[in-house]
Amino acid sequence: MKINILSTKFDSHCGIGQYTFLLSTELNKLGYTIKCIFIEPKRKNPLYYLKKANDLAQNCDVIHIQFDYPIIGKVGSLTGIYIPIFYFYLKALSLYKKYNIITTMHEIWNSKNPPKFGNLGSLYIHFINGIIKNCSNGIITLSETGKKELISEGFNSEKIYLVIFGTSPPIFLNKTEIMKRLGIAQDKNIITIFGYIKKSKGHDILLEAAKLLDDSFLILVAGDIQSKDDSDYVKQLQNLADEKVIFMGFIKDEIIPEILNITNIMILPYREITQSGILNLAFSYGVPVISSDLQYFLDIQKECNCIVTFQQNNIQSLVSEITRLSNNRDLMKFMGNSAKQYARNNTFVNAAEQHGEIYSKITNNSRL
Repeated sequence: MKINILSTKFDSHCGIGQYTFLLSTELNKLGYTIKCIFIEPKRKNPLYYLKKANDLAQNCDVIHIQFDYPIIGKVGSLTGIYIPIFYFYLKALSLYKKYNIITTMHEIWNSKNPPKFGNLGSLYIHFINGIIKNCSNGIITLSETGKKELISEGFNSEKIYLVIFGTSPPIFLNKTEIMKRLGIAQDKNIITIFGYIKKSKGHDILLEAAKLLDDSFLILVAGDIQSKDDSDYVKQLQNLADEKVIFMGFIKDEIIPEILNITNIMILPYREITQSGILNLAFSYGVPVISSDLQYFLDIQKECNCIVTFQQNNIQSLVSEITRLSNNRDLMKFMGNSAKQYARNNTFVNAAEQHGEIYSKITNNSRL
């Protein structure tokens, strides 16, 4: 079976590109013919996106779009209309090229609670979600929370497929040597928040909590902004930070294992979430996680004993959980082992097998 996948570049500073690389690698091993069409987000020329649609539509059984709202055009500007144009064009081509369209929703915006643009944003998101729903033969989501969001947006539950996110194999290194090279004292308790910096991820909650922790802790802010819109938020964080906080900037792929190997606890103080690749990354390395008590994290917590939650936006609650977990080495070891087991049960090999089943089901149904 021939699968054409739309994604950001593998070497781009984007989690979708990294996800697609890991997924496509395993799909190739299963015997699928995979062709990746790479897209640059926020381009202004509509012909660029029509050309990408034409490239996608060539010689395939399935078009698989790794979707996020900013990936086609720029939401909030005139180019935001490119998403429906792109999907309509692909759907029209499918009438004679006879392929199926599958969309993986890496983020799901809720039209009843739009992240941007007020009432106008609500109408826009409702419209965009409707286009994706009607032009796709199948919708993949990477969490139970995502599935519930899609259903609330009017997506047909029979067309929604829940797939595990997938974990990648860890690279274990010598922690002592890494800390020595980075100039970090060996007795420091390393707390890390990983990924792009944006207000929805709650970096400010952790930095406020850091002020209430003793000097045995070191806070690593491992990541940079993805959009210039978040520059003011970074300045706010820099003003909040005390001497326990280190801003590490963008983390290159080859440095990621080093950060994970020295991290004692990963903090995910998110204000909103559909799914999290960072969570699975932490699990791969057996790193205990403290997260806000959003439903996505609570669902994972029920499935495994790898997460401790704190009350969302509650600084004192976060401080209490960090202190409690750090002082309980037996619990940290137990959570670390549980995280590794979760990772072994939810690899990209498993995710690729699930994708293969979905490709076959949708293709066979279209032939009936």
